[in-house]
Amino acid sequence: MALDSRSSVKTCPKCGAAANDDDLFCEADGVKLPGEAVLAAVDARSSACPSCGLAHADEGDGYCRSCGHRMAPSTPRACVAIGTVLRVGESRFTVTKTREDDDALAESADGRRYLVAFGDTLELAQEESALTSLAGDPAFPSVDPRARAEPGGGFLLLSTVPEDWTPMTSIGSKLAVQDGLALARLALGLAATIESKGIGWAPRASDLFLRVDGTLAVARLRGAAPLAKGARLDAKWVLETVGDALLPYPLVHASPSLLDLFLRLGTSSNEPLTVDEARTILEAPDPDPEEPLPGLAELCHPGLQRDHNEDATAIAAGGTEDDRWSILVVCDGVSSSTHAEQASTIASRTTRDALAHFARSGDIAFEGAASAMKSAISAAHVAVCATGIEHGDSAPPGTTIVAALVHKRRLTIGWVGDSRAYWISAGGCELLTHDHSWVNETVAKGEMTESEALAAPLAHALTKCLGPLEVGDGTIELIDPDVRVRPLPGPGHLILCTDGLWNYFPKASEIAALVHSAGALAHAGVLARVLVNHALVKGGFDNVSVAVCVYGDSVHYTRRQ
Repeated sequence: MALDSRSSVKTCPKCGAAANDDDLFCEADGVKLPGEAVLAAVDARSSACPSCGLAHADEGDGYCRSCGHRMAPSTPRACVAIGTVLRVGESRFTVTKTREDDDALAESADGRRYLVAFGDTLELAQEESALTSLAGDPAFPSVDPRARAEPGGGFLLLSTVPEDWTPMTSIGSKLAVQDGLALARLALGLAATIESKGIGWAPRASDLFLRVDGTLAVARLRGAAPLAKGARLDAKWVLETVGDALLPYPLVHASPSLLDLFLRLGTSSNEPLTVDEARTILEAPDPDPEEPLPGLAELCHPGLQRDHNEDATAIAAGGTEDDRWSILVVCDGVSSSTHAEQASTIASRTTRDALAHFARSGDIAFEGAASAMKSAISAAHVAVCATGIEHGDSAPPGTTIVAALVHKRRLTIGWVGDSRAYWISAGGCELLTHDHSWVNETVAKGEMTESEALAAPLAHALTKCLGPLEVGDGTIELIDPDVRVRPLPGPGHLILCTDGLWNYFPKASEIAALVHSAGALAHAGVLARVLVNHALVKGGFDNVSVAVCVYGDSVHYTRRQ
């Protein structure tokens, strides 16, 4: 096998000097020579981790030695130029399209198409051997015997997938959740077939194709290697490959626990996941998102990086058909304080119960909701302070809060800290709260620009919260929450959330885009799931919690089917 540049002699495109077939650069002027890159390889393990950025992160086990993220297989890379001519004896194959960093499409002189796989001789030989053992199975390509791995490098000629097959990388946004999970199960079926031959597999999403009959096939058997005696194929690689293709759609619509499976694959322990274990997980039913009250839903998730949840939510609804009211509360325990999860739980429930009592008593028809909101949040502050949570020399408990009372065509919002409320409707989107944060106060005073403040060490510091952390000396002092009242002239979505969500999507327009992505007919439970899942897909560094209200234009809520 050799390279050609459409002539019998390789020449410099600048000075015209002749060169040998294996020369990469012109000796006269240093210009890159055409078709030089087939045998020019760079070990993928020298690349940086895509998660934490650590250089030379892979020490040989396929995972980053710092954060545990899955690294690319260690197949050497080759950048093949379009027009490069590959010679196999008297046959020539011209590269027509680059595909991956170690393979490309090529055509023979008679117009037949091939997938050309480049790389390390041993890895190519293992791939060839594995494909030979699977010969006759239409899910796998065949190997052309004219091109085989040779000492010092080389390539394989593989049969290409038909043009009417759909690459996995382009189908995610077109699928429903169950269809996406069905593809994952099909991929595991391929893995089981490969494992039955005593072979391992480390695919890329670009290697998987959906055939016209709805089954999966592979373009090449990347990462094929004999399994040690008693060893099992690691299905984590297969599931993560499918997950890469299906995120954020459709898996962003799956349950957070199922989404966790795909998101944690690269960061979990190096213990293998067998094909049977993976199948058991995927065959478990994926429950539909709940809408516990008409038009209302709440969802708390610890995130992907925290071992416990310090957020809390609470919702309530009641009234007659013509005089409905609803309450939503979201709290975020201050992580630097002691027993923050208790503070957030106490605050959310106390506020909800106080507002619900106000609504049920009938006072809501005669008294101002703004004063009721202030009283409810103040009661929550007192409740957290009075709990007497032991904290020793550590910071006493504290929590943020944002609460909403929806009654008839009016919305009352109250908050302390940096948990937020957004209103999204056909007329636009709006952030209804402003953070009680060091950043906001510093910018308001003109001491820094917003970009400077966000880069400062105190960027995430609060200036106000509920609980003894606010007063510091163990006494109970009143707190003055901010309250805002605004009309609701038409249908829309009210979103309350912690910074576990809005840190990734800080603009109201970004939250609105997530809401719209759930679909025009999505009920509150679906919206809550989609919002939380988007934060998880972005990294899920913090606890993430939301409370959602779908507001209708006639009575109060319109249930959306």
